[in-house]
Amino acid sequence: MYKRVELLPNLSKEERTGGFGKRQTAFFRLKKEKVLLVRQDDGGRLLFDASGNVAHNISVKLHDEMLRHDGRITLAELRSVTGGHGLAPAAWEELETSGLFLSEAPEKQAADKRSIPSLLLDLSAGCNLACPYCYSDARAKRKLLPRSYYEIALHEMLKELKSRPEYFLTTMTGGKQTVRLGLIGGGEPTLDPGAFTEAVHLFQNLVEDAGMEPVFFVVSNGTFNETVLKILIEKKATAQISLDGLPHIQNRQRPFHGGAPSYDVVIHNIRRLVGAGCEVLIRSTVTADSLIHMEELVDLAKKESIAHIHMEPVELAGRALHSGAMPPPPDAFGRELARVFVLGLKNGITVKSNHLPIILPALRTFCGACGKNRIVTTDGHISCCVEVTHLQHPLADTFVIGEIDTRKKALVMWEERIRALGARTLERLSSCQDCFLRYNCLGNCPAEALRINGDIYQPDRAWCAISRNTALAVIDRLLER
Repeated sequence: MYKRVELLPNLSKEERTGGFGKRQTAFFRLKKEKVLLVRQDDGGRLLFDASGNVAHNISVKLHDEMLRHDGRITLAELRSVTGGHGLAPAAWEELETSGLFLSEAPEKQAADKRSIPSLLLDLSAGCNLACPYCYSDARAKRKLLPRSYYEIALHEMLKELKSRPEYFLTTMTGGKQTVRLGLIGGGEPTLDPGAFTEAVHLFQNLVEDAGMEPVFFVVSNGTFNETVLKILIEKKATAQISLDGLPHIQNRQRPFHGGAPSYDVVIHNIRRLVGAGCEVLIRSTVTADSLIHMEELVDLAKKESIAHIHMEPVELAGRALHSGAMPPPPDAFGRELARVFVLGLKNGITVKSNHLPIILPALRTFCGACGKNRIVTTDGHISCCVEVTHLQHPLADTFVIGEIDTRKKALVMWEERIRALGARTLERLSSCQDCFLRYNCLGNCPAEALRINGDIYQPDRAWCAISRNTALAVIDRLLER
């Protein structure tokens, strides 16, 4: 059960007297990303549906039963043990249709569901931008993923689609099973439009031959040309576009090689994608200099009809170790993140961050780097971390999990490494067991943990504190609203 925690322990005196005060809070998962918050204060007990932004006054008995079971109870069982008391009849009915509660007890659900890998192609180790903080050493030189590598990988990983479609990230769309391909780069995946087009068409043909529907998402700096733009629009691809802010931020933090500004090119492509009905997500890297301008991205997203922004602080890795690009002070980033998150809600925009895990889905592991991803790299290896795309990377011994045998035309997977990464689950993160965010945070980034502490099981405790305080600040602001 989540232990009770005091809200906002690090607020200044001025902030504490601004209506927040002290409260005791329990915060727990009920179903996937659906969470409930139970607040205790002098006014009684409050049940808050964080997924629907709805609050209910509840009885002490209902409150205590919910905490005792820590979400591991069905709604019918909860009504039974409380005698149906604790909520107004209309509120019980509202909870019944909310989708919050498990339809059956967790122990009755299938416990052996397969971990489904995600297929990503690292199409290019080169890049046309010169971001001073990039974790990659990507240069303007075009080092592309050879077709011979990804063709083998696609054939090998797709050949069992008909007999075992659950092998990939798949969902049903219009009665047809869909299969997802991610196009990324240890540089920029759209750097060579011809290679990009070829990879998309090969994947599409293989999936359609299996009687299924291909789905594409691309992670890009947004500077692609008309050829790539037309493909993304034609395929209704989801695009995560890196945009750090308005021109005064974007052009300083994300210039072209040679120093030319990139903002106008990126915003033009974003507008074309949004106008064509493609889903666009903004990915922003926050530096010490851009911290005070985070709110501007919310205003921009509202203006451009973009529903999601993902904000992360600079990590001291890659170029940032030598360029002088500094992360924002953790406390300041946490406070500003909490503020812009609530501001985003008011404008219909979801602001996401790994340091705000209350809105991240609850999974068994933090991300695909824990053995799920299959990233085909330009040097013919398979990685499971988007940061680690070549054998010279300091973390390669942990996150590179296989290689492509071009002679045998086969994938050689290093199962021992895959098992070691897959073992990084909540149950094995001893330092996380008493944290109220444990179901959603899961120790945060394993690569960052390894970089900071030399151990994927030991999270960066400084950022843990920021995540907790930021989450509590957001919760309190939502409750005050």
